[in-house]
Amino acid sequence: MSYRLLRQDCLPDSWSIQVVEGIHIQTLIRGRPLDPPASPIQVSLSALGTLPSDFLESPCPIVSDRMKRALERTGLTSLQWFPAELTSSLTGSVHRRFWAMNVIGMLTCVDRLSSQAQEVEDSLQLELGPFAIDPLRTYDLSLFRLAEDPRVIMIHQRVQNALLAADLRGLLLQDPGAYDNGLPACTASRAN
Repeated sequence: MSYRLLRQDCLPDSWSIQVVEGIHIQTLIRGRPLDPPASPIQVSLSALGTLPSDFLESPCPIVSDRMKRALERTGLTSLQWFPAELTSSLTGSVHRRFWAMNVIGMLTCVDRLSSQAQEVEDSLQLELGPFAIDPLRTYDLSLFRLAEDPRVIMIHQRVQNALLAADLRGLLLQDPGAYDNGLPACTASRAN
């Protein structure tokens, strides 16, 4: 079993999120089902990025219609979708075919003996560097958040294959051994 982190590629001119309004970010990354917001989530894109992306990672996962369809074709049932409108701070243009993605499910599965990890004071979470997954504790799930660091979304090889086949822009499937505690993922660490 091979798991990778679902990350946004950090090309210098890629879209990046400046502000998210209409949903509480900490609620969205808890791995639990949510009531849908009354109106689309409003996402302001940084004026520095002009290169469209099918996946925006931080501070919460935002996916294009193309990526949503690719994930739906895998048969995943552990996702909720909330409409999102992306507005360019540079041009004012609005992109409406995007979704905030809520990953339902969180697992404690970091192999602490094979990982660089420090406990976060007063928390069950870890400050992760390069890490390894204990495959026996993943229960062969296709997609989940790490309980040790809820910002991290892990995907199984079968989901990786579907995303790669969809030829998505701005997507990086990062090996856990190259994780950098949430710093922007770089093209140099792209998984082959």
